Amino acid sequence: VSEDVAAALCASMPNSRNKISVLPNPVVSERIFALAELPAAHPWLTEDVSDLRNGNAFPIVLGIGRLHPQKDFTTLIEAFAEAQQLRRARLIILGEGLERKKLEEQVAKLGLGNMVSLPGYVENPFPYLKRARVFVLSSLYEGMPNALLQAMAFGTPVIATECNGGARDILTG
Repeated sequence: VSEDVAAALCASMPNSRNKISVLPNPVVSERIFALAELPAAHPWLTEDVSDLRNGNAFPIVLGIGRLHPQKDFTTLIEAFAEAQQLRRARLIILGEGLERKKLEEQVAKLGLGNMVSLPGYVENPFPYLKRARVFVLSSLYEGMPNALLQAMAFGTPVIATECNGGARDILTG
């Protein structure tokens, strides 16, 4: 799904590069744009956009993925806490996993309970991607980060860690 995955495969099977093709996941279609038009399920996404322009609402930072060490949401929450010193915002992390309790404890310890939301797995993340001010990929490694591709398809600005995997292919330079 990415050049880095192909390179890792070639490293384990020398002289195989000419037999490997990179085919990114087909995750952008007209369907996701239609799904993005459905009502937002989160109260932070239903605030009036004019409130945001007037400084009465907070921009949304969005992360999506399994609550797993690979996704490194602990660093995202830590960075978000530091960023609150410069610009108030809200962070929504969509996903479910083994690190839920750890992340909830981190949010509480940092006093971010009213600024960070972990709503769990969401069937339709596209209204979130469309309405977020920025999407953050905080992963330590990725094959091909589908949510990053989808965020970019919506024109949502993205921030991504320098990690092995598809993000490097997508965000050239």
